[in-house]
Amino acid sequence: MISFLKTLDGRAWRAVVAGWEPPMITVDCQFIFKSEVDWTDAKGQASMENSRAINVIFNGVDLNVFKLISS
Repeated sequence: MISFLKTLDGRAWRAVVAGWEPPMITVDCQFIFKSEVDWTDAKGQASMENSRAINVIFNGVDLNVFKLISS
C-alpha cells in the first residue's frame, strides 16, 4: 500500500504520514471548522491529497477490513 500511494502521488503519501486537520477558527473561545470557501489554496490542496489517500486505502482492502478501519 505504501508503494502504491507513493507512486500515485507523493503528496498523498505525505498526507498519510503527516496527518491532516481541517482548518479551524476561534469564535467566543471555541474552535469551529472554517468554511471550505475560506480555506487557503494550500489547505484545499492538503484536503484533496488526504481524500485521495483515503480513497486509495479504502478501495485497496476487502469489505471486512473496510468495516474495521472505517469506524
